[in-house]
Formats: sequence, structure tokens, C-alpha cells
Amino acid sequence: MDLTALAVFMIAVLLALIVWNRIPIQIVMMAVPFVFALICGYGLDNVIHMVQSQFQVTMDSIGYMLLFSLIYFQMLTETGMFEQLIQAILRWIGDKMNVAAVFVLTTVIALLVGLTTNIVAIYLIVFPMVIPLYKKFGI
Repeated sequence: MDLTALAVFMIAVLLALIVWNRIPIQIVMMAVPFVFALICGYGLDNVIHMVQSQFQVTMDSIGYMLLFSLIYFQMLTETGMFEQLIQAILRWIGDKMNVAAVFVLTTVIALLVGLTTNIVAIYLIVFPMVIPLYKKFGI
């Protein structure tokens, strides 16, 4: 079978299993490419080596991103930038703010940040920003 056709078939199987929603997506995203790599003719040792090397590349990238972001967002927190943003939000919302509104606001901010980033960046951007708000409401 042609490798291009096999790749298209693999994507179709991935999408079908994700839409079918009976198997957790983490298992689908791990098992299907592994099985298709074996179908393509790679040996078990080759597939394991490819997986390990890709994990190493991914972990290096995440490590550098976390190192930078921890320093950067700690600096922003220390300068009070997030507190100024929270004060502006509180002035805009006024007396309508309560615990439920804080959680809705956190969700909206996370959704807006999530449009351009991944889940790690959402945690690194949104939570430092809303910590002053959480402290103000004793959450």
C-alpha cells in the first residue's frame, strides 16, 4: 500500500475514533500512530527509538518554555501588572463581581488565550493573571 494512502487512512481512523468517543483520546493519539508505524514496516525497536527521540525533543522544548515563562511571569507579577489588570476589570464590572463571576471570567480569559496558544501557555498566562483576583475573593 502507498505510504500516502496509509497516512490518509491513519488520519481517517484517528478522526473516527475521536468522534466515536469510546476510547480516551490520549490512548487513541498514542496507539494509532504506533500501530500504523508497525504496519508501514518499521520494526518495534525503530518505533520505540522514534517515540523516545520525539519525547526528548518535546520535553526539551517544554523545559525551555517553562524556564522562560516562569521568569517572565514572575517578573510581571512582581511589577504589579496583573494587579492593575484586575483593578481595571473590577472597575469595569463594578459591584456585580462574585465568586461565580470570577470563575466565569477565568474561563473567558482562558478561552481567549487558548485561541493562540496551547494548554501549557494557558496555565502559564491565565493563572498568574487571576491570582490577585482569587486572593481578593478568598478563593
